[in-house]
Amino acid sequence: MMLQDLQYATRALRQNPLFTVVAALSLAIGIGANAAIFTLLDQLLVRPLPLPEPDRLIQLELPGPRSGSTYTNRAISKPMYIELRDGATTLQGVSAHFLASASLSTGDRSQIVPTMLISGTWFDTLGVKVALGRPITPQDDETFDAHPIAVLSHGIWQRRFGSDPAIVNKKIILNGRPLTVIGVTQPGFRGTDIVNPPDIYLPLAMQRLILPNAADPKDRRQYFLHVFARMKAGITPEQAKSDLDRLIIPILTEESS
Repeated sequence: MMLQDLQYATRALRQNPLFTVVAALSLAIGIGANAAIFTLLDQLLVRPLPLPEPDRLIQLELPGPRSGSTYTNRAISKPMYIELRDGATTLQGVSAHFLASASLSTGDRSQIVPTMLISGTWFDTLGVKVALGRPITPQDDETFDAHPIAVLSHGIWQRRFGSDPAIVNKKIILNGRPLTVIGVTQPGFRGTDIVNPPDIYLPLAMQRLILPNAADPKDRRQYFLHVFARMKAGITPEQAKSDLDRLIIPILTEESS
């Protein structure tokens, strides 16, 4: 998978030399900021997506060595995400997600589909709209393992469900468990992962369904979440970074003690 991703990225950069230059500059900024606690990277891949004001969207990264288990690049633990979400004053919204895969069953057919666990703030922070039903909200992500709902991507709704307008409130089976479909994403939105766009979105609280053997999400040393944020209007990345450093430094100090 890593080789395939690298080949895909190489083709994309060759086809868009301007993107290559901007991406290289962003990488240089990130490397130069490694001495800091947080690096804020402009999420360039979000720009072509139908999202409002993409220049205010940032991805949060925790550079440097740290103790614990890291499941993916640029990962942040769930307790860190919660403290940033609740404590940041320069951000309009903070969201978290984790991309995995699951077995989708409908009728007598099953297939492995890319599935994204998302925080209840994800749709609102990114500005993703739905074509049918409603998005996942904070109320859908409150109690661990207690929100068996799903939002379908527009693509899988067309391919697998024949664009059925009555799909909302119907059941699908994911990893052997029934989930109620509450919505379908807007057309044209293929997720924030251009290599492996998700087909199904679930509340982060349903982590056990996708990752039954995962570590305790309350553990500060389990780094598995990608965190995106939207800066408030008029806020610069430097101001946001200072705000986030204020919150994260005490957390890292506590972990290292």
